[in-house]
Amino acid sequence: MCIITKVANWLKRQIRDQFGFSKAETNGVLVLLGLIICFLTAPHGLKWYYQQTSPSTQEADIVLLDKILAELKQQQLAPNNPPQKKGVNPNSPAKSYKKQKKHATDTQIKSFDINTVDRQKLETLPGIGSTRSARIIKYRNKLGGFIRHEQYTEVYGLDSLSIASMLQCTYISSNFQPRKIDINQDDFKTLLAHPYLSYEQVQRIFQFRNKRGRFTRIEELLENNILEKVTFEKMKAYLTLYVEKM
Repeated sequence: MCIITKVANWLKRQIRDQFGFSKAETNGVLVLLGLIICFLTAPHGLKWYYQQTSPSTQEADIVLLDKILAELKQQQLAPNNPPQKKGVNPNSPAKSYKKQKKHATDTQIKSFDINTVDRQKLETLPGIGSTRSARIIKYRNKLGGFIRHEQYTEVYGLDSLSIASMLQCTYISSNFQPRKIDINQDDFKTLLAHPYLSYEQVQRIFQFRNKRGRFTRIEELLENNILEKVTFEKMKAYLTLYVEKM
Protein backbone atom coordinates (compact mmCIF):
# COMPACT_ATOMS: atom_id res chain seq x y z
CA MET A 1 0.00 0.00 0.00
CA CYS A 2 2.93 2.32 0.74
CA ILE A 3 4.21 2.00 -2.83
CA ILE A 4 0.74 2.57 -4.28
CA THR A 5 0.34 5.70 -2.14
CA LYS A 6 3.70 7.04 -3.29
CA VAL A 7 2.84 6.41 -6.94
CA ALA A 8 -0.56 8.09 -6.52
CA ASN A 9 1.01 11.15 -4.87
CA TRP A 10 3.63 11.34 -7.62
CA LEU A 11 0.91 11.21 -10.29
CA LYS A 12 -1.01 13.96 -8.51
CA ARG A 13 2.04 16.22 -8.48
CA GLN A 14 2.72 15.56 -12.15
CA ILE A 15 -0.88 16.31 -13.13
CA ARG A 16 -0.94 19.53 -11.09
CA ASP A 17 2.41 20.70 -12.47
CA GLN A 18 1.54 19.92 -16.08
CA PHE A 19 -2.08 21.09 -16.19
CA GLY A 20 -2.50 23.35 -13.17
CA PHE A 21 -5.48 21.39 -11.86
CA SER A 22 -6.93 21.87 -8.40
CA LYS A 23 -6.89 19.09 -5.80
CA ALA A 24 -10.47 18.06 -6.64
CA GLU A 25 -9.77 18.08 -10.38
CA THR A 26 -6.61 16.01 -9.88
CA ASN A 27 -8.49 13.40 -7.85
CA GLY A 28 -11.16 13.27 -10.54
CA VAL A 29 -8.54 12.63 -13.22
CA LEU A 30 -7.06 9.76 -11.16
CA VAL A 31 -10.48 8.18 -10.72
CA LEU A 32 -11.12 8.49 -14.46
CA LEU A 33 -7.76 6.87 -15.24
CA GLY A 34 -8.59 4.01 -12.89
CA LEU A 35 -11.93 3.42 -14.61
CA ILE A 36 -10.29 3.45 -18.05
CA ILE A 37 -7.70 0.88 -16.91
CA CYS A 38 -10.45 -1.36 -15.48
CA PHE A 39 -12.45 -1.05 -18.71
CA LEU A 40 -9.46 -2.00 -20.86
CA THR A 41 -8.33 -4.94 -18.73
CA ALA A 42 -11.77 -6.41 -17.93
CA PRO A 43 -12.17 -8.35 -21.25
CA HIS A 44 -8.78 -10.02 -20.78
CA GLY A 45 -9.58 -10.89 -17.18
CA LEU A 46 -12.93 -12.41 -18.14
CA LYS A 47 -11.33 -14.36 -20.97
CA TRP A 48 -8.75 -15.79 -18.57
CA TYR A 49 -11.46 -16.68 -16.06
CA TYR A 50 -13.58 -18.56 -18.61
CA GLN A 51 -10.52 -20.35 -19.96
CA GLN A 52 -9.82 -21.60 -16.43
CA THR A 53 -13.39 -22.65 -15.63
CA SER A 54 -15.21 -23.51 -18.86
CA PRO A 55 -13.09 -26.39 -20.23
CA SER A 56 -13.41 -28.56 -17.13
CA THR A 57 -17.15 -27.93 -16.91
CA GLN A 58 -17.65 -28.71 -20.58
CA GLU A 59 -15.59 -31.90 -20.35
CA ALA A 60 -17.68 -33.06 -17.39
CA ASP A 61 -20.88 -32.35 -19.34
CA ILE A 62 -19.62 -34.34 -22.34
CA VAL A 63 -18.71 -37.31 -20.12
CA LEU A 64 -22.19 -37.16 -18.58
CA LEU A 65 -23.77 -36.95 -22.03
CA ASP A 66 -21.83 -39.99 -23.25
CA LYS A 67 -23.01 -41.91 -20.20
CA ILE A 68 -26.64 -40.99 -20.82
CA LEU A 69 -26.38 -41.89 -24.52
CA ALA A 70 -24.91 -45.30 -23.70
CA GLU A 71 -27.67 -46.10 -21.21
CA LEU A 72 -30.43 -44.98 -23.56
CA LYS A 73 -28.98 -47.05 -26.42
CA GLN A 74 -28.97 -50.13 -24.18
CA GLN A 75 -32.63 -49.54 -23.39
CA GLN A 76 -33.48 -49.22 -27.09
CA LEU A 77 -31.58 -52.41 -28.00
CA ALA A 78 -33.43 -54.46 -25.38
CA PRO A 79 -36.89 -52.87 -24.99
CA ASN A 80 -38.66 -56.09 -23.97
CA ASN A 81 -36.18 -57.28 -21.36
CA PRO A 82 -37.48 -57.19 -17.77
CA PRO A 83 -35.76 -54.69 -15.48
CA GLN A 84 -32.70 -56.09 -13.76
CA LYS A 85 -32.57 -55.66 -10.02
CA LYS A 86 -28.88 -56.43 -9.69
CA GLY A 87 -26.19 -54.08 -10.91
CA VAL A 88 -28.60 -51.20 -11.61
CA ASN A 89 -27.56 -47.82 -10.35
CA PRO A 90 -30.69 -46.11 -8.96
CA ASN A 91 -28.98 -42.72 -9.16
CA SER A 92 -27.97 -42.95 -12.82
CA PRO A 93 -29.19 -40.08 -15.05
CA ALA A 94 -31.17 -42.40 -17.33
CA LYS A 95 -32.82 -44.14 -14.33
CA SER A 96 -33.84 -40.84 -12.76
CA TYR A 97 -35.05 -39.66 -16.13
CA LYS A 98 -37.36 -42.69 -16.47
CA LYS A 99 -39.02 -41.85 -13.15
CA GLN A 100 -39.59 -38.24 -14.21
CA LYS A 101 -40.87 -39.36 -17.62
CA LYS A 102 -43.72 -41.63 -16.51
CA HIS A 103 -46.51 -39.17 -17.34
CA ALA A 104 -44.93 -38.46 -20.73
CA THR A 105 -44.92 -42.13 -21.79
CA ASP A 106 -48.63 -42.32 -21.01
CA THR A 107 -49.30 -39.58 -23.59
CA GLN A 108 -46.80 -41.11 -26.08
CA ILE A 109 -44.68 -38.06 -26.88
CA LYS A 110 -43.34 -38.28 -30.43
CA SER A 111 -39.78 -37.47 -31.40
CA PHE A 112 -39.17 -33.94 -32.68
CA ASP A 113 -36.57 -32.58 -35.07
CA ILE A 114 -34.55 -30.35 -32.74
CA ASN A 115 -33.83 -27.91 -35.57
CA THR A 116 -37.46 -27.33 -36.54
CA VAL A 117 -39.38 -27.89 -33.30
CA ASP A 118 -41.01 -24.79 -31.80
CA ARG A 119 -40.96 -23.61 -28.21
CA GLN A 120 -44.44 -24.89 -27.40
CA LYS A 121 -43.58 -28.48 -28.32
CA LEU A 122 -40.29 -28.35 -26.44
CA GLU A 123 -42.18 -27.30 -23.31
CA THR A 124 -44.02 -30.64 -23.33
CA LEU A 125 -40.80 -32.62 -22.86
CA PRO A 126 -40.08 -33.87 -19.33
CA GLY A 127 -37.71 -31.58 -17.43
CA ILE A 128 -37.78 -28.75 -20.00
CA GLY A 129 -40.56 -26.23 -19.35
CA SER A 130 -40.96 -22.70 -20.71
CA THR A 131 -37.67 -21.19 -19.49
CA ARG A 132 -35.42 -23.96 -20.75
CA SER A 133 -37.29 -24.29 -24.04
CA ALA A 134 -36.73 -20.58 -24.67
CA ARG A 135 -33.00 -20.99 -23.96
CA ILE A 136 -32.78 -23.96 -26.33
CA ILE A 137 -34.45 -22.05 -29.17
CA LYS A 138 -32.31 -18.96 -28.53
CA TYR A 139 -29.07 -20.97 -28.56
CA ARG A 140 -30.17 -22.89 -31.66
CA ASN A 141 -30.71 -19.60 -33.49
CA LYS A 142 -27.34 -18.18 -32.41
CA LEU A 143 -25.59 -21.41 -33.32
CA GLY A 144 -27.19 -21.84 -36.74
CA GLY A 145 -28.72 -25.18 -35.78
CA PHE A 146 -27.64 -28.25 -33.82
CA ILE A 147 -25.41 -30.69 -35.71
CA ARG A 148 -24.26 -32.85 -32.78
CA HIS A 149 -26.10 -34.13 -29.72
CA GLU A 150 -23.13 -33.04 -27.59
CA GLN A 151 -24.14 -29.44 -28.26
CA TYR A 152 -27.12 -29.86 -25.93
CA THR A 153 -24.68 -29.52 -23.02
CA GLU A 154 -23.77 -26.02 -24.24
CA VAL A 155 -27.27 -24.66 -23.57
CA TYR A 156 -27.23 -22.71 -20.32
CA GLY A 157 -29.23 -24.21 -17.47
CA LEU A 158 -29.83 -27.74 -18.80
CA ASP A 159 -29.23 -30.45 -16.21
CA SER A 160 -28.76 -34.18 -16.80
CA LEU A 161 -32.52 -34.87 -16.75
CA SER A 162 -33.21 -32.17 -19.34
CA ILE A 163 -30.45 -33.47 -21.60
CA ALA A 164 -31.67 -37.06 -21.24
CA SER A 165 -35.17 -35.90 -22.15
CA MET A 166 -33.90 -34.17 -25.29
CA LEU A 167 -31.86 -37.21 -26.31
CA GLN A 168 -34.91 -39.43 -25.92
CA CYS A 169 -37.46 -37.15 -27.58
CA THR A 170 -35.54 -35.21 -30.25
CA TYR A 171 -33.35 -36.06 -33.22
CA ILE A 172 -31.06 -34.32 -35.72
CA SER A 173 -32.02 -34.94 -39.32
CA SER A 174 -29.28 -36.59 -41.37
CA ASN A 175 -29.75 -34.10 -44.23
CA PHE A 176 -29.82 -30.99 -42.03
CA GLN A 177 -27.60 -28.14 -43.22
CA PRO A 178 -26.75 -25.52 -40.57
CA ARG A 179 -26.89 -21.80 -41.29
CA LYS A 180 -23.44 -20.79 -42.47
CA ILE A 181 -21.28 -17.73 -41.94
CA ASP A 182 -19.42 -16.31 -44.95
CA ILE A 183 -15.97 -15.38 -43.66
CA ASN A 184 -15.32 -13.31 -46.79
CA GLN A 185 -18.51 -11.25 -46.85
CA ASP A 186 -20.32 -11.22 -43.50
CA ASP A 187 -19.77 -8.22 -41.24
CA PHE A 188 -18.06 -8.07 -37.86
CA LYS A 189 -21.31 -8.16 -35.89
CA THR A 190 -22.55 -11.29 -37.67
CA LEU A 191 -19.36 -13.24 -36.95
CA LEU A 192 -19.21 -12.06 -33.35
CA ALA A 193 -22.79 -13.24 -32.73
CA HIS A 194 -21.75 -16.89 -33.16
CA PRO A 195 -21.20 -18.51 -29.74
CA TYR A 196 -18.00 -20.27 -30.83
CA LEU A 197 -16.15 -17.11 -31.90
CA SER A 198 -14.52 -14.66 -29.50
CA TYR A 199 -13.94 -10.95 -30.10
CA GLU A 200 -10.20 -11.51 -30.60
CA GLN A 201 -10.79 -14.28 -33.15
CA VAL A 202 -13.18 -12.14 -35.19
CA GLN A 203 -10.62 -9.34 -35.09
CA ARG A 204 -7.99 -11.68 -36.54
CA ILE A 205 -10.38 -12.74 -39.31
CA PHE A 206 -10.89 -9.11 -40.34
CA GLN A 207 -7.19 -8.32 -40.07
CA PHE A 208 -6.54 -11.16 -42.52
CA ARG A 209 -9.25 -9.86 -44.86
CA ASN A 210 -7.85 -6.32 -44.73
CA LYS A 211 -4.31 -7.47 -45.49
CA ARG A 212 -4.92 -10.22 -48.04
CA GLY A 213 -8.33 -9.39 -49.40
CA ARG A 214 -10.11 -12.73 -49.11
CA PHE A 215 -9.82 -16.26 -47.83
CA THR A 216 -9.47 -18.87 -50.56
CA ARG A 217 -9.88 -21.88 -48.26
CA ILE A 218 -11.53 -22.30 -44.88
CA GLU A 219 -8.42 -24.15 -43.68
CA GLU A 220 -6.52 -20.84 -43.81
CA LEU A 221 -8.17 -20.01 -40.48
CA LEU A 222 -6.17 -22.84 -38.93
CA GLU A 223 -3.01 -22.42 -40.98
CA ASN A 224 -2.68 -18.73 -40.05
CA ASN A 225 -3.41 -19.29 -36.33
CA ILE A 226 -6.64 -17.32 -36.54
CA LEU A 227 -8.53 -20.15 -34.85
CA GLU A 228 -7.08 -22.86 -32.65
CA LYS A 229 -7.77 -26.45 -33.70
CA VAL A 230 -10.56 -27.08 -31.16
CA THR A 231 -12.53 -24.02 -32.25
CA PHE A 232 -11.88 -24.71 -35.93
CA GLU A 233 -13.24 -28.26 -35.66
CA LYS A 234 -16.39 -26.96 -33.94
CA MET A 235 -16.83 -24.09 -36.40
CA LYS A 236 -16.01 -25.58 -39.79
CA ALA A 237 -19.52 -26.97 -40.38
CA TYR A 238 -20.87 -23.43 -39.90
CA LEU A 239 -18.42 -21.72 -42.25
CA THR A 240 -18.49 -20.97 -45.93
CA LEU A 241 -16.73 -18.48 -48.17
CA TYR A 242 -17.51 -16.65 -51.35
CA VAL A 243 -14.67 -16.39 -53.84
CA GLU A 244 -15.04 -14.23 -56.92
CA LYS A 245 -14.37 -16.07 -60.16
CA MET A 246 -11.61 -14.49 -62.21
